[in-house]
Amino acid sequence: EYDFSASCNTRGVLFSCSGNYALTRSFRRTSDRATRHADGRQLIYIPVHAANLRMGAGRAGWTALLHLGYTGRRNTQTANEWSSFEKRLDPFLLANLSLQKRFTKNHFEWGVKAKVENLLNASYQQILWRPMPGRNYSITILTGFLK
Repeated sequence: EYDFSASCNTRGVLFSCSGNYALTRSFRRTSDRATRHADGRQLIYIPVHAANLRMGAGRAGWTALLHLGYTGRRNTQTANEWSSFEKRLDPFLLANLSLQKRFTKNHFEWGVKAKVENLLNASYQQILWRPMPGRNYSITILTGFLK
């Protein structure tokens, strides 16, 4: 695994960037003869490659964030083979974008956040035969008390 983060403040704008990458070689080991065909094969639903990148900019209570997430190919059965029913799940790239405005007064904080998830409208499945939603939108009202 590898993680990184960096930030800088230029002319009152805070820029930030962070990310991670994971190379996961996760193998099955068994002494059971019935499942020996799966020995040495990548575990189901565990991608070998996965990565995330987050970039943001903020100023005067405004924050814009972009999140990119990559998930590599995943197997759905222990033999790492596939047919028309049992198959591998293809790799996918997700992009999420949000814009947020926060306000503070005395010891109270509130804000509004608008978010677009799956910005690229990727077609993907986290679990076989369970498609995930396409591009979708949300608006969130945030409230809280400050210490």
